[in-house]
Amino acid sequence: MKDTHTIAAISTPQGEGGIGIIRISGDEAIRIGSKILSHPSGKKITFWPERQVRLGLAVSPD
Repeated sequence: MKDTHTIAAISTPQGEGGIGIIRISGDEAIRIGSKILSHPSGKKITFWPERQVRLGLAVSPD
């Protein structure tokens, strides 16, 4: 049985730091992630391979 709920979690501790890690998984992960993250080159995020770390820049969801 596959759990298809979409979840997001902050994976870095509170405080100041050089990076922040957000883990997103589930059926809606790409749709939701593409609203709050952009590719460093400015390209829209439409696909990221599963189970791989990728760099994204946080953007305003507006």
